[in-house]
Amino acid sequence: MKGRSGLQVSLGRAFRKYRLAAKFSQESFSTSLGMTRIYYGEIERGHKNIELKTLERICKGLDVPIWQVMRDAEADDQ
Repeated sequence: MKGRSGLQVSLGRAFRKYRLAAKFSQESFSTSLGMTRIYYGEIERGHKNIELKTLERICKGLDVPIWQVMRDAEADDQ
């Protein structure tokens, strides 16, 4: 897990869980956000340390409150 924090990986897992629950493919979801599938895939795998604006954008796209995604990520990180 070199270069990645546990929280980054856990946050990516939480995004993936909510994306799949919303029945989005990575391709369709990333396109709806205006980002490439490759970039978004790196976020889900915990390879990107995202900005707060990106966190907000993804959560809005998933229609999930930021606090809920962070709670899930934090629980997964422990």
